Amino acid sequence: MSDPLQKLQHRLEAAQRALAGAESRCTRQAAEHRDALEASENARRQAEQELKLLRTLLDNSSDAIEVIDPVSFRFLDVNETECRELGYSREELLSLHIFDIDPEFSEVAAKHIEEELNQVSGVRFDSVHRRKDGSTFPVEVSAKQVKTDRPYLFCIARDISVRKLLESERQINEKRLLLAIQCGQMGVWELDLVDHTANTSLELGHIFGYTSQESEWSFKLFLEHVLPEDRSEVSRLFHEAIARQTDWHCECRIRRTDGELRWITVRGRHWHDSEGVVQRMIGIVQDITERKLAVQAVIASERRFRNLVESLSDWVWEVDEQGRYIYCSPNVRDLLGYEPAELIGKSPLELMPAAEAARVAEIFGTALSERSHLKDLVNINLHKDGHEVVMETSGAPVVDADGTFRGYRGIDRDITDRKELERELESQARTDVLTGLNNRRYFFELAELELARAKRHGNQFSLLMLDVDHFKLFNDSYGHHIGDRVLQKLSEVCMHTLREIDLSGRIGGEEFAIMLPETRGDRAMEVAERLRLAIAGAPVLLEQQSTFVHFTVSIGVTSLVAADRQVDDLLKRADDALYAAKNAGRNQVCKKDES
Repeated sequence: MSDPLQKLQHRLEAAQRALAGAESRCTRQAAEHRDALEASENARRQAEQELKLLRTLLDNSSDAIEVIDPVSFRFLDVNETECRELGYSREELLSLHIFDIDPEFSEVAAKHIEEELNQVSGVRFDSVHRRKDGSTFPVEVSAKQVKTDRPYLFCIARDISVRKLLESERQINEKRLLLAIQCGQMGVWELDLVDHTANTSLELGHIFGYTSQESEWSFKLFLEHVLPEDRSEVSRLFHEAIARQTDWHCECRIRRTDGELRWITVRGRHWHDSEGVVQRMIGIVQDITERKLAVQAVIASERRFRNLVESLSDWVWEVDEQGRYIYCSPNVRDLLGYEPAELIGKSPLELMPAAEAARVAEIFGTALSERSHLKDLVNINLHKDGHEVVMETSGAPVVDADGTFRGYRGIDRDITDRKELERELESQARTDVLTGLNNRRYFFELAELELARAKRHGNQFSLLMLDVDHFKLFNDSYGHHIGDRVLQKLSEVCMHTLREIDLSGRIGGEEFAIMLPETRGDRAMEVAERLRLAIAGAPVLLEQQSTFVHFTVSIGVTSLVAADRQVDDLLKRADDALYAAKNAGRNQVCKKDES
């Protein structure tokens, strides 16, 4: 091969090698580019996921989050909490400025905040946010300026309504406590247990006769005011409380700076620091002179009380907080036959029948829990010999000088005779004097109740009307006293013939009515017929002639129907049936159904 051809061949091979190398580099670069694109896409997806997660976290935050343009103070972004608390949609808020929702956020305040943000990493302040409906609520705002491609104001607004309410209540309670201390004329003190110096309130100084500008307080100065005969006991109790780290409590007499003698009570409690070390005692001093004088007056009054109650005809008693007698006046002998000493330690319930004791226990239990008065409580007691005595009990709770409940004190009055008279009068008001049956008014009251019960439960109910046949003839022939005996005999027959649940009443001169609860029509007819026959066979004695006469009755019967609204509806039908029996010849039973 010639040299030119050979050189050309070499150049061709070199070009082929260069081309192969170039192709290899292109392939490698293409692969690297694909890898870079894939990595970039993965990074984008991850960034989107992280951004979505961040948005979810922000929207679910319990605090409102705001991103604000620090120049225009327009909202750039808000979370869902902000929208929910303010009542706006996200789109509505993004069209507003911070001034639109914060009535306290002025341009001057904005400038001040901007200056603060430039000096420190962030600021925190209290403000107010206004909802879309115009209502406002307090917030605590934490603001921080964040700079990326441009500056942003990042704010967290926390609703502090509850905190503000609690702070307000705390301040009110503190004022109430101070007012209570002042009204109670209590002196408050705090004693250093190391040097025994004390910080005190103005009220304590007033108790001892000092003003706020006078001597500094100490335990030593306090003891100087205590009467010498009380001083050693007060000091002993104080040092014993210090040694045992228990509460200190004592009552003693003091001499004020003006020489006046007063009674006081002192209470103190140890104060532990954060490490549990006791270095101070905090307590109160209260003037109890009036209380002590009142106790002495009560003791004197108690003596007068016992002398007085022992002269009464009623029974005066006192029970402790468990409801057991601690005092009984001597009058209990006449009322219940017991000696006073026999009842000490017993409960009033032990003197009552079982059913009565259960009833009274419930009433007294309620009064006991409420510390309320007992007023004219009627109850049955058993005399020592076993007969019943009706008492009327009144009582009031007993509280000692410290306000502690100590039981009840009261009086029992024997009203047995009065109750018997009331029962007799009540019976007379309900009973027909001649026959002993229910009178017209009371019969109608019972009839309405029975009718209502029958309608409510869907029970049967029947009514009879009776009238003595030819009653005027009896009166004219034998005299009114025989007519009265006829009515009395009719009453006796009804009582013996009818059931206990059946109710009879005299509603007119010789006219009677009978209620038959739970009795249907055919059964009522049987009862009426049996009653008619029993009356016809009942003799009435004519004393002067030593002979007997008989009388008969006509009876009308009716039964309850759905249309009946009141007893008068049944009485009218029964009356119609009665007249039908009269017209049919008397001494008969007729039934009247609803027409």
